Amino acid sequence: MAHHSSALESIPPLYGDSGWVENCGLVKILRPFTDTQVTSDFFRFSGLDSSRIEKIRPLLPPDNLQDRQNNAPPLDLFFTAALRNPRVSLGGYLVLAPRWDERMSIDSLFIEDASALNYRESPWALIYEDGIWEKLQEQLGFDGYCRPDECEPIACMDEAHGPGWWLWWGLSAQRESGTIKECSFT
Repeated sequence: MAHHSSALESIPPLYGDSGWVENCGLVKILRPFTDTQVTSDFFRFSGLDSSRIEKIRPLLPPDNLQDRQNNAPPLDLFFTAALRNPRVSLGGYLVLAPRWDERMSIDSLFIEDASALNYRESPWALIYEDGIWEKLQEQLGFDGYCRPDECEPIACMDEAHGPGWWLWWGLSAQRESGTIKECSFT
């Protein structure tokens, strides 16, 4: 019987040899930060803190550190924000072999900030109208990057974290005044 290769089999791996994500220890380091079952090629994590980031950062290929989840800042900039500010924790996902696009991606963060309590009942747009994103952008060092798709005030993230903001970049375009606006970068 003849073997027919698929187009995906001919795509070279994105950042390393097939299996690099698991082989370098990322799955083991991040397993305590997931509350979902690890599927064969993907799993989400949250609550990633600076102590784990210090272990993870040297394991990642330089190109993966520049990876961006859609319009989010680069992975390395998320790491820098969390390492500079102990009130920041990160969330994202791992893509595992056999997929050609194995990688670590960050698509969300939580930053403790008591000002979130003032916005618990506010409409989503008010957060941007009141300059909250600009304030957070400055604290995080995210100048010049598109605002997140969601910016939610959280009264209490968990037993260890007080009120703050949960930010998520998940779409490839940004909302602006009820419409979708493509972000451009220079």
